Amino acid sequence: MKEKSYFCEKQVTDETTNETNILEHEANDLKDEKYLEDVDTEIAGLVDEIILKRIQRTAKSALKRECSKDLKELLKVETKDTLKEIMNELNIEYKSADKKDDLIDKISINYEDAILKVLKYVDSDCYISLQKILKNNGIIPISGHMDESENSIFMQDMGMLYIAESDDKLYLCAPEQFLKVIPQIDKKSIEKNDEIIKLFRGMLYYYGGISAKEFMERLPEDAKIDLPLEEVEKILAMGEKTCAEYIYEDSFGLNGFLCDIQELEALKLQGLTDDYKQLTKTELLKASRRDYIGDKNNYKKFIKVIKDNYDIPGDGIEQLLEFTYETYQLEGKEELIKKALDHLSVPEFLDSEIINAIDDVCRKIPAWKYNGYTEAEKNNSNRVNIEKVRVGRNDPCPCGSGKKYKKCCESKGL
Repeated sequence: MKEKSYFCEKQVTDETTNETNILEHEANDLKDEKYLEDVDTEIAGLVDEIILKRIQRTAKSALKRECSKDLKELLKVETKDTLKEIMNELNIEYKSADKKDDLIDKISINYEDAILKVLKYVDSDCYISLQKILKNNGIIPISGHMDESENSIFMQDMGMLYIAESDDKLYLCAPEQFLKVIPQIDKKSIEKNDEIIKLFRGMLYYYGGISAKEFMERLPEDAKIDLPLEEVEKILAMGEKTCAEYIYEDSFGLNGFLCDIQELEALKLQGLTDDYKQLTKTELLKASRRDYIGDKNNYKKFIKVIKDNYDIPGDGIEQLLEFTYETYQLEGKEELIKKALDHLSVPEFLDSEIINAIDDVCRKIPAWKYNGYTEAEKNNSNRVNIEKVRVGRNDPCPCGSGKKYKKCCESKGL
């Protein structure tokens, strides 16, 4: 979704979670995913091309590489460009004129220190994957490791894991130097990283996007972080690479449903508020859950109407709720109602019931354009502000409608 460039990136991240099954799976299923339905043909084709190129490159290396825990042996089948990509990820210096053997030697010499610096910033999910790798002594059949596929892709990009072939089977191979580093990881630091990432994801659920600096400033007192901003930024950047749940670029985070910061700024202009909802630690941690779209009670009325009138399976309901949440956040209530009525082919007698149910949902969702406040909270805030103003019945209504007070907010009981 970034210039619809981040949309591409999100799709690449989602789909490459299965890339290590390269000899057993085709990339054709990509077009079946829901998020491609609203992407134009040009972008979808570009995404497919990127993924296929990566799969082909990985397959080519895997078929040349034998199972091993020797770092140099694992690296020797890679191209110079791939070696340089690994060195960039690990912050290992090289010269443009370096030959392939020189690059491999530099990686080998600096590998352990570089890996340890990276692993300092990972979260608990990644840590669990690391422990599984260690338990399997660094050689893992691919079919047995795909539960942590995002972490697997991350570790391949960082030069920690390599796909190799043996007896017509694929394996993930970890260099011996990598296995030596894993026990040195401070588990308490990992737990702290985990909480920081969760708090950040929770804040992105409410606000849509926020800088690392503002994130630290807006944390409630019982969730304050005793780390320098630079360290927090490294943790958040690593969180994007390992969990693929948000975008993080130039010290700014965005909710995964957003394309770019310009889209968020446009939404904020609609909300016309500089006031941010104050959040508790409990609220932030609850909202940090994967694919979280709010408390299910928010959708209770809507779900009942749908189940009473449509035969939709459980996963279909979940997709509909995600569609409802995303469309409301990005396009607003009116557009959501229009799309829902069209998508569900709502008969006329059911129009008002569906509309009321959607309106009920929208009043309860913390909106990015309102900086985390719900529509109900925003309207209540406007009501409170109006009550503070003494106004005559024939005076212009302070809500800004242009109508007289007696024909506007007074008639609504405000």
